[in-house]
Amino acid sequence: MPKFLFWLALAISSQSYAARILPNQGQLGDLQAAALPEVKIDGKLYRTAPGLRIYGTNNALIMQNQTPQQAPVWYQFEATSGNIWRIWLLTNDEVATIKARPKTTIFE
Repeated sequence: MPKFLFWLALAISSQSYAARILPNQGQLGDLQAAALPEVKIDGKLYRTAPGLRIYGTNNALIMQNQTPQQAPVWYQFEATSGNIWRIWLLTNDEVATIKARPKTTIFE
């Protein structure tokens, strides 16, 4: 019986690590082909920060030249320069989850 409980707990816990946690301070968009150091998201060109990090769908860092020509993304701007400094490539399930999130408002 203890062996069964161990395998059951392992199976349940592995499901909890399947989803990525994306920061709330970001925006959803569609990445389109662009020449670096700029990226085109939703038809608008944005400059990228020197320390740009791009995360693949498995949450591993990928090189800028490995980004797909088109993909749904979650991205963040750098506060001081206004450049994009982090991009997450999203799966279709993650896009649906983000669209279902309630809108939050930040009061200053």
